[in-house]
Amino acid sequence: MVLSMKKRSATDFDLVELEALLLSTGIEKYRGRQIFEWLYGKGVAAFEGMTNIPARVARRLREAGIEPVGSVVERRVCAKDAAEKSAARLADGSVTEFVLIRHGRRNTLCLSTQVGCAVGCVFCASGSRGFVRNLTAGEIADQYAHALGSLQAGERISNIVVMGMGEPMLNLDAVLGAVERLHASWGANIGLNRITISTVGYVDAMRRLAGSRLATNLAISLHAPTDDMRRLLIPHGPAVSVGELVNAGVEYSRTTGKDVSVEYVAIGGVNCQPAHARSLAKLLRRTGIKANIIPFNPWRPAEPQRDGPSSVKARAVSETGQEGVEKGRVSGAEPDAVVLKRPSVAEVTAFHRELERRGIPATIRASRGGDVAAACGQLALRTPPRA
Repeated sequence: MVLSMKKRSATDFDLVELEALLLSTGIEKYRGRQIFEWLYGKGVAAFEGMTNIPARVARRLREAGIEPVGSVVERRVCAKDAAEKSAARLADGSVTEFVLIRHGRRNTLCLSTQVGCAVGCVFCASGSRGFVRNLTAGEIADQYAHALGSLQAGERISNIVVMGMGEPMLNLDAVLGAVERLHASWGANIGLNRITISTVGYVDAMRRLAGSRLATNLAISLHAPTDDMRRLLIPHGPAVSVGELVNAGVEYSRTTGKDVSVEYVAIGGVNCQPAHARSLAKLLRRTGIKANIIPFNPWRPAEPQRDGPSSVKARAVSETGQEGVEKGRVSGAEPDAVVLKRPSVAEVTAFHRELERRGIPATIRASRGGDVAAACGQLALRTPPRA
């Protein structure tokens, strides 16, 4: 189902804007808060389910081209560990994905900010077919409403991580608009301390976020302790050294008082040896920044990208040892320069132990949703069939 591009959604508006729209169509102003309570409080994404919204109000809004949300969840798959990945079709037919991660009484929603990604990290499926477009603030907020509506009785969304498809700092205006909807009392009413935005390291945008009234926790996608290695793994990332990036993280923390961490995808035999941990510890020493170690999650090859920068191949090795070819934009490298494989438990344990021995707080992130391609680095432009 493809929605008309002429339509807009209630999630495209903040409360003041929606109230103004309602008044302009002869609808009572207070209906705005009611609509948002259904969307952000209950996850009801259709006027028909909003029991205190009269049919005449829904009819007038539809005549004005307004629906509650601007996307349709066309597929939802649940992993063995209860992580749930959804594919949402947008008004222009594009598809984005988001993931609900269940762990005990705490549910974390991982939001996407773009369709595809231009950064092209070699270990991430999202950029394997290139960048398509930015999401709007409403399309990002839609993901929350859809996820909320899928919860079981007694469940709630406790945390938000903006770590799905795309680079949030390259779409910061829309991301800030979505954070406003998620944080506001008229929206989802989620505290900024429970929202984390990830970035590969766009320092100017980080400073802009720090100076806003919507500063959240920050996760810096570092993935390497040296500049040479980082350029190999993130060939189209920002031109900033690892030292400058860590310093920018310290600056962000001091300015905002929010938590800052570095994300580190550990690739077997590539970047997670004890020597790498020692180099990373030197970078992070006395910064207060913690490290999140993410064992590489293998992903299936994407279709070849017809347009965009030329690519060379990086050989990917699955957990079972079976090899496949995946597109990784490793500029200036020879084919097979990066062998993408999940690290052994011993590698990750030794890397983690070395960091903690040197006083760096570090955690190993448990992979969730891997059997339905919902784990970190596996989100792409299509959802696989149910396992």
